Amino acid sequence: MASANSNTIISLGEPLIELSATEEGRLDTVSSFITGFGGDASNFAIAARRAGGNVAMLTQVGNDPFGDAFLNMWKAEGVDVRLVKRSGEGPTGIYFISRSRGSHQFTYYRAGSAAARMTPALLPEKAIQDARLLHVTGVTQGISESACDTAFAAMDMARRGQTLISYDPNYRPALWPMQRATDVIRESVSRADIVFPSMEETEMLFGPADPEDAARKYLELGAGIVILKLGIHGALLATRDDMTHIPPLRVNAVDCSGAGDTFAGAFAAAYMEGRTAAWSAGFAVVAAGLSTTGIGCVTPIPMKQDVLSHMDPEDR
Repeated sequence: MASANSNTIISLGEPLIELSATEEGRLDTVSSFITGFGGDASNFAIAARRAGGNVAMLTQVGNDPFGDAFLNMWKAEGVDVRLVKRSGEGPTGIYFISRSRGSHQFTYYRAGSAAARMTPALLPEKAIQDARLLHVTGVTQGISESACDTAFAAMDMARRGQTLISYDPNYRPALWPMQRATDVIRESVSRADIVFPSMEETEMLFGPADPEDAARKYLELGAGIVILKLGIHGALLATRDDMTHIPPLRVNAVDCSGAGDTFAGAFAAAYMEGRTAAWSAGFAVVAAGLSTTGIGCVTPIPMKQDVLSHMDPEDR
């Protein structure tokens, strides 16, 4: 259980440097890029921190300038980096974003990265068991078998220490075969206390279903709280006792990159603060909506007061 000096939330996963083209066109035709930060676990950590959470990153970055950049950014955000390891064997992963005719194309260079080389030996069991919440994602499990083993080992440590586990399937078809992804995600949901799936992932796991039926499937696998992300339709909060639809925040969205990570991070911070699951889900919907009003994964993630100012005064 958490001690007075522990991090409330630990985010385990892969950070990625983002290189976003400044002009439209295929990747082989553009010449200028803006550097940013990405990776679902890192986005989650920043969102949770900006929402008021006490957060640590648990990962491995390269012994390179991009690894330095992540450490500096996390420190500036107030994210604890004492659990971050440096690797001389693998680089910090990167990805490129190109834009053409209103759509985005992503090109990743993450094979053999420092994060993909994570092993269970990296894990600080006491820190995990002293935390109140461990966050894990399917992307971490998909980047390599050793990273997947690391994620499951961390979950086992958390359960032994009565640390809550939150899980975002965040299925990416390019990372791994569908059958393996399905098996791993199902097993992870069975170990998790809180799950943040999307309808797209749900159809992969269970076939076509309406949101309420989909939520029940996750509950049947063992999750205690399911927050089904419904995009422009808000979210569905489901427990074994009740289901509640959370309406969306109406915004002029320009970039949805990282909105799901912002949702999960904001929910985790609010829930660990002692808010109810329903209040936390409403807070998360607003945070995710605001995060779509700017470009990039990190810059548009809102601060806690900004989120509160967009909520109904009676709910603040």
